[in-house]
Amino acid sequence: MVKRYDRPPKRHDERPLAPRAFTVTLVHGTFARKARWTREDSALRRALKARWGEAVRVETLDWSGRNTQGAREAAARRLGAAIREAAETSPTADHFIVAHSHGGNIAFLACKDEAVKAKVAGIACLSTPFLFFNRSFTAGFFSLSFWILVFIASIVATVQLTMDWPELWQNLARGAAMLLPVVLFGLKAVFLPDGSSFDFNLPSLDPDKVLIVRSPGDEASGLLQLASFLQWLLLRPASRLLDLSNRFWSFFHKTRIGLTLYLGFFALAIAIVAVDANWPALGLTDVATTTQLAMAVVFGLATLLPMLLAGLIAPLRFFLLLPYGLDLPFRAFNLRVTAETSPPGAWTVHTVSPGNSMVSLDDTVIPRKGGGFLESMMHSEAYDHPEAIDRLCDWIAERRR
Repeated sequence: MVKRYDRPPKRHDERPLAPRAFTVTLVHGTFARKARWTREDSALRRALKARWGEAVRVETLDWSGRNTQGAREAAARRLGAAIREAAETSPTADHFIVAHSHGGNIAFLACKDEAVKAKVAGIACLSTPFLFFNRSFTAGFFSLSFWILVFIASIVATVQLTMDWPELWQNLARGAAMLLPVVLFGLKAVFLPDGSSFDFNLPSLDPDKVLIVRSPGDEASGLLQLASFLQWLLLRPASRLLDLSNRFWSFFHKTRIGLTLYLGFFALAIAIVAVDANWPALGLTDVATTTQLAMAVVFGLATLLPMLLAGLIAPLRFFLLLPYGLDLPFRAFNLRVTAETSPPGAWTVHTVSPGNSMVSLDDTVIPRKGGGFLESMMHSEAYDHPEAIDRLCDWIAERRR
């Protein structure tokens, strides 16, 4: 069954806009379908109508509001389709987007389409956590280590569980255990392929076309910043161990002294074994065993310790990616994800005045309205604050052609 918010965007008015008229599309954030600020009686819509009357047409993009990158990408495609449709109906009309929270990421993603980008006169992002996706060798190492540990754990668990089984069934179970991680990895690669930073990252836009409005004490941005910090905290020890491991192997492979020692260890071990085989009376067996064991421990730890640590930490990193999108642990496990207050570059940022009551530009004190839990957060203040609304209207007026 096709859900309503998965259908093509509904147009409220298909008539061409009058000369000098323009469209403003409102895009709500995560978990905020039918958000109060997008309704007909909201402070923002009343301000737009009071300032421009019939010259402004206000539309809303009613997307699912799910906290997944896939939902945001689908909403961006629908927003792009709506803008192209509006451009066909009224080719000379300006089109502005006012987006809250992850709605700002949706607006930016829609502008990956150059045709849409050319039609958008401006994007106002209210309390948007701009997501960054960066290629990270350490994050990729986490992913590889995780799958290797899954492979080893599945075999060890199967061996322990099938010890009392008949030999035939033991062999079949252990063979299946070896294939299981491969099958799981294959299914993930087909249905949830890893994305690249290019796939996820936001396009570059003209800074003059973007207004960023933020409120102090933004709880949602604070949560994502905390997740970013914890990611860094987890990646740091594994990254340091991996760096030390690389230096260790580089010393033995890329320097003359290291290469000499590396080959010398093997030559010594072979020589001891050969001498012991020909002159067992010398009793060098224990020496050979100790030498080989020491080499195995040193070189084994240099290789496996970073991988073991990364594999153990990987499940924690999986959970730390969830706040950014429930599908990102599967789609962006090999990337480092962070939430920033602005895209890269220089931007126009307006931070509204703090306080439990809101003060408009004419010094009128307006108490904050009640609402649900999400609407009572500072994260939601940017779309209700008279200061933000006045600044937004002025910004639109400055950019109308």
